[in-house]
Amino acid sequence: LGPGPPPSPWQRILQSISGVVSFAGKIAWLVDENSQALHFFMNALLQLLDRAGVLYGELARFVLRLLGYKVPDRPKQFPPGPGPGMGMGPPGMGGGGMMGGG
Repeated sequence: LGPGPPPSPWQRILQSISGVVSFAGKIAWLVDENSQALHFFMNALLQLLDRAGVLYGELARFVLRLLGYKVPDRPKQFPPGPGPGMGMGPPGMGGGGMMGGG
């Protein structure tokens, strides 16, 4: 048996469209993965800077106490999470959101 008949013009068009869609899918996957990696990196960097700020504050309080300055009490620590009125719950459950809640 010899080679089959050459593909028709429609088959060639569909093959080229399939290649373009496949290429676009690979590009979309790369963008998605890189945006996730950038998100994780920025999140870790911000957490590190936040911890460094807390450490700097504690060190400054310690040094000022050693030097004899009267240092005010620490501000209250709030649990992590959305602030008051910023939750994403149903209305009437303390949630805020864009529609106000209540």
